Amino acid sequence: MNTNKLIAVIFGIIIIIGIVVLLSLRTQQTMASGGLGYIFKVNNINYARNNTVQIYFISWYGCPNGATSSWVLYLVLSKYGIVNVKPHTSKFDPKLDSAIPGLIFLNYTPESNVDFHFIYLYNEYLNETVTGIPISGDQAIYLGLQELKSEVPNWVYKIVYFYNIEDKLVNLGNGSIAFAYKHLVTTCIITGPKGTYAFILFPNPITPEKLLQALNVSSLSMEEAKNVADKLLVQINSGKIPDIILEAINNLNQIIVEESE
Repeated sequence: MNTNKLIAVIFGIIIIIGIVVLLSLRTQQTMASGGLGYIFKVNNINYARNNTVQIYFISWYGCPNGATSSWVLYLVLSKYGIVNVKPHTSKFDPKLDSAIPGLIFLNYTPESNVDFHFIYLYNEYLNETVTGIPISGDQAIYLGLQELKSEVPNWVYKIVYFYNIEDKLVNLGNGSIAFAYKHLVTTCIITGPKGTYAFILFPNPITPEKLLQALNVSSLSMEEAKNVADKLLVQINSGKIPDIILEAINNLNQIIVEESE
């Protein structure tokens, strides 16, 4: 190979590397760094593109954070459509020393321009996917990503992947919350004409601990949490909503109202 050809090859390699780097940076720049436990703006992109507001809730059947968030989502969505749920419980969480009462979404029928999609990735005990594939170790992350990719539009997958895998949300290991938790975590995405928002784990100011405090309990078995969920659903359907849930509802609904205008 003569000198001119060698220079041309090297120059071509440099250009290719530059393009790859630029594309990588562009992908990262389309999503703002996020946080845990509050609603943040992802970007100014409207992925719905049809004058609707699209909400995606990704969780798993035994998730304490998903259970906590479910009360807020249920009441917010009831303003925009018909929501069918059943009382449920999270798995017992040793860090909380409790299971968390929650709701499982069964169906949503929109009566407005707000649509809702729910995806559960793992079973109640986090030892199988919803399709029955056994889980061990970090397999939950990869199996969850496979399941998610088959269930949602590509833009949803990319947002969940970015905040679970790439964004530095925790001060553990490489900063990935999925690798810290050893599974994909509860993620909610709202997109519409004003851009795209998300929350990871739960929407401020509610947390699993604050939900337990509002219910005047400190520790619940899974059976007890299910019984509490039964009673709480009846209570909130009668209009008696704990203040901490109301605050979170107002914060989340403000985003949806802005998107709907």
